[in-house]
Amino acid sequence: MASPRSLTVLRDEVHARVAAMQRSHGTWPCAAGCDACCRRLGALPQVTVPEFEPLRTAIEALPDADRVINAIIKAQPNEAGHYTCPMLDEGNGQCRVYQARPLACRTYGFYGGRDGDYWCEQVTAHVGTRRDTLIAGSQLGLDQRRDATLGPSFDLRVLMTRTDSR
Repeated sequence: MASPRSLTVLRDEVHARVAAMQRSHGTWPCAAGCDACCRRLGALPQVTVPEFEPLRTAIEALPDADRVINAIIKAQPNEAGHYTCPMLDEGNGQCRVYQARPLACRTYGFYGGRDGDYWCEQVTAHVGTRRDTLIAGSQLGLDQRRDATLGPSFDLRVLMTRTDSR
């Protein structure tokens, strides 16, 4: 079983990369109130069991935890094939479990992969012609270290279903 320290190390690494990008390229579009990525997920977040434990605790602490859990379990894509994150406060555009959010949520908008950058058109526009000066985090590298230290990733719905009988 992975230690909580392993998760903390990965979270700290992501935090450092995000901070460096924000310092080097000014006010970043990914901030409180911007929920573009949360409203256009290709799937529910992939999480490891060590990530899921604090996430589940944060969800269960919500005043409407049953509604959020049911929304995770029953999540379906919209007409465009996108999911809205069940943990999003749609009124104010903020994550309701921000401190416990998975690594996938922490890296979106700041990491790239072999098949391109993992961010929305707002970040692309912000970076503009300065893309060559931006050192994004490596999503593939982080995913490999995450899986090696924390174990395999699962769809959030799968883990929530395993721990809930709704």
